[in-house]
Amino acid sequence: MPEPPSRPTPAEPRPRGGWLSIILTIVFLGIGGVVLFVLSLGQLLPVLVIGALIFLVTGFHYLVWGWWLGKMIQQEAESEDAEQAPRSQE
Repeated sequence: MPEPPSRPTPAEPRPRGGWLSIILTIVFLGIGGVVLFVLSLGQLLPVLVIGALIFLVTGFHYLVWGWWLGKMIQQEAESEDAEQAPRSQE
């Protein structure tokens, strides 16, 4: 029966140079945005503005309702803890 192959030694991890990839991503996204804007004959900007407004309104509601519900849940938990504290001392 042949011997199983030996495990290779792991290679040294390469250092990550993240700035170049970030800059290239921003540049290519910018070029892509300009190309889409030109191809859409200027009709892309209003669509992006409407999308951004919808996103902002949705985010606003998420933050407000999340804050309000978080306070409600915290108050309810505190009141339940206050009700149970005298019982545990008996």
